[in-house]
Amino acid sequence: MEHSKDPRNESLHSLRTTISQAEERRRMQRLEFNFQQLLANRAQILENDECIAHLVEYLLYRSEVDRELLRRLLIALGEAAQSEELRLRERALMVLSQAGEHYYVRDDSSAIFLVLHSLTGWLQAEREVPAGSVVVLKRIEELSGWLLEKELWQEAEKVIDLLHAIRLGQLEKSPALRSLAGQALTRLADHGVMLRLADGYLAADDRQPLFRKILLMFGQRACDLVLHRLLASASRRERFALLQLLPAYGKTLLPTVEEFLLTERPWTMLRNILLVLGEAADDQGYELIARHLRHEDLRVQHEAVSSIVKLSGKQLGERLLHALECVADELKPQVLQLLCENGLDQRTVVTATLQLLGRRQGFGPGNRERIIGGGIAVLKAFPSIAGVEMLRELDYEYRRSSGELTLQVEEALRYVQPQLRHRRQRGVRRPDQVVFEEDPQSRQNAMVALHGVEEEVRRLLQKGDIDKATSHLLEQAQTAVQARNFPLAERLRDRLLQINPMALDQAVDLGEQIEREKHGGHGETTLDPWPELQAALTVAERKALVAILHPEEVPRGELVVGAGENDHVLYFLENGTINLHCRSCGNDNFLKRVGPGAVLGADQFFSPSVWTVTLVAGTDVRLLVLDGSEFFALAESHLLLEDKLQLFCESFANIPELLKMSGEERREYPRFPAPLFTRNTLIDPWGNRGRRCFRGELLDISRSGLSFVIRLSSRSNGKLLLGRRIQCEVEENENTAMITCSGVIVGVRHRDPAAQDATIHVKLAETIDRDCFERILACRGKRQFSREDLQSGGRGDVA
Repeated sequence: MEHSKDPRNESLHSLRTTISQAEERRRMQRLEFNFQQLLANRAQILENDECIAHLVEYLLYRSEVDRELLRRLLIALGEAAQSEELRLRERALMVLSQAGEHYYVRDDSSAIFLVLHSLTGWLQAEREVPAGSVVVLKRIEELSGWLLEKELWQEAEKVIDLLHAIRLGQLEKSPALRSLAGQALTRLADHGVMLRLADGYLAADDRQPLFRKILLMFGQRACDLVLHRLLASASRRERFALLQLLPAYGKTLLPTVEEFLLTERPWTMLRNILLVLGEAADDQGYELIARHLRHEDLRVQHEAVSSIVKLSGKQLGERLLHALECVADELKPQVLQLLCENGLDQRTVVTATLQLLGRRQGFGPGNRERIIGGGIAVLKAFPSIAGVEMLRELDYEYRRSSGELTLQVEEALRYVQPQLRHRRQRGVRRPDQVVFEEDPQSRQNAMVALHGVEEEVRRLLQKGDIDKATSHLLEQAQTAVQARNFPLAERLRDRLLQINPMALDQAVDLGEQIEREKHGGHGETTLDPWPELQAALTVAERKALVAILHPEEVPRGELVVGAGENDHVLYFLENGTINLHCRSCGNDNFLKRVGPGAVLGADQFFSPSVWTVTLVAGTDVRLLVLDGSEFFALAESHLLLEDKLQLFCESFANIPELLKMSGEERREYPRFPAPLFTRNTLIDPWGNRGRRCFRGELLDISRSGLSFVIRLSSRSNGKLLLGRRIQCEVEENENTAMITCSGVIVGVRHRDPAAQDATIHVKLAETIDRDCFERILACRGKRQFSREDLQSGGRGDVA
């Protein structure tokens, strides 16, 4: 028998159902309201715990219902995570972190991108340390690792770049956040990931810059991996690519390299390591490089020197001087060259070179001449009195034993000695005594001296005796001018005007005296002794030319210039007489005496060559000297000036014609025409052959010299050739050389400027063997010359 239902129970159940449904509707309404508030950028809704619960529930369990809503909610949470209110940021981060963990487990890529974007946006903006930061950074690390595992390199690079910037302090963050970011970045540098990045970098496709950037941001761990990959690689292409990458690690590289060098390594590995250290250009790597300057393998030493130069810096000179002492004899010429070419202090370079040459007997025979040759090149580049003394010592020592060294010494002396004479005339001292006006030491000395004068001036001013103070300053300034201490003289002049503004006339006179002494201590330079030249020039040309004329005075009997010297100047004789001599059969023979108004040296000035005559002052003479480098630089802005000056000089004595008229024979061996060809290679001052050869048409040849014709693209190139060492091969045909000889270019004569032809005259280091010379003459297709012919004198221009 069925029991009747209790109406009261049914009513109660119905009421409860109705209430539950109403509550659910209200809950959904509140959820919808909360979501709408959040989507409308009203982040304060996150203060509501129910809202937080709804968000977590929806994001974790109902996110598949509406993906668009999910996207919008995650973006809104990201914006809330950057709210100005710390509490709101913390609550938004909590929800995002939970959601990120959920999507990571489910491998939901689109949701992961959104969460990571929101979290990195917060990290970039955050300045404080919200609660839960450790968990949030861990979540960023976890999701970034997911990107790397999926090889989503571009997306991962953005996050890694942010962590890297925070670790370096490029973004303003608290120390705690910097530490957390650095730890996350270190953990992301997984070995397997870096191997794939390295493979991608070596693939050298369009993504190589991306892989390079990530590897660099991974820092120490990636540096270790790349270095070991380099040392283990058998591929030249791979090694080259890795050598391009490693220097970019900078200071990060040093601990890795230092640890690597604790174990003995093959020379190939060491050379690569040194190359990387040099390219890194980190001064802290010097000590690691310097350890290898004495390595038993020359290739390692060579790379160590090259790396030191790449480091550059203020200590380069000191480091190269240390290298000069450490490296093997074979490499010392290279270090000398580096010392000379890197703009270092001349006095220091000359001193080191003189010390090295002083120990020349201790070098092995195979290297001695090369080291001495390098030393000669330095002494030629930096003229000094001490250098001349050493060159003369070498000249005496090697004159009979080494044609090459003898020629180098002779050419160095013939260049350096005129330079020193001009420098002495212009008040410029040798490198170990030179004081420049703008030199800090010069200024300091002037200030010290001025302090001593100032005490006396103050004493006189305290007594009210301005006139005596003025006189004292003038007297001290005159003394400074006579001592050529121009910085002190100028400061005394300024002090004079400070204490006595009425002494303007004396100050002006003093200033003019200072300027006169600076430029030679003479009055105004003019072209009055040369009226034809003065008339040919415009006012602008005349002023420009006069401005670069240097007055020089030579006492009676003193040398003006010697035969064979490389002195690229033009001498205007203002007062006195000069005697011209030529060298013949070991004697000096008088040629001619010239007086005021003469111009000497046009042949060497306009066609680069050494002097063929010697000039000696017959009386005390005053000269105006025109420097070739200054003039031809000036001529570029005064286009007709060179032609006018050259035309004017043609009216004076023609030295080659004068030599012919004298009837004196100045050559040991005759010269003969030789219509053959030469292959020529320039040799630099350090003995290194150039990579390019150029052919010439041989004009004539003697046992001690030759000349050939080439084409020069410009006249200025001729000036660059004078004094250069050269190797010449006289060709029997295009494939066979009858003789290979070396020498120095002593003349460059422009035969036809329109055709750009020039004759190159070469003085040989060694006399050509008689038998070989006979074969050369026989190849001309003309008569055979007898030995008597070959030994007799000959005529013609200097080879």
